[in-house]
Amino acid sequence: MTPGLTSRLEEIPGVASVTVDLTEDGGGINIRLVSGADEAGVMERLRAILVAYGVRSPRPETVEEA
Repeated sequence: MTPGLTSRLEEIPGVASVTVDLTEDGGGINIRLVSGADEAGVMERLRAILVAYGVRSPRPETVEEA
């Protein structure tokens, strides 16, 4: 799953680099943006990809759930 996920994340316009480590405790996804990137746009695309890969819930947590 990780190579496909990494390449999908790298294809998002505005992403400079991606590191994906879902195998160890404390691992995660590190994304660096290019200067001037549309952060909200990147986050929207990022969330959609993570939902598609089953890494993220399809709906955001509400304040009551957090």
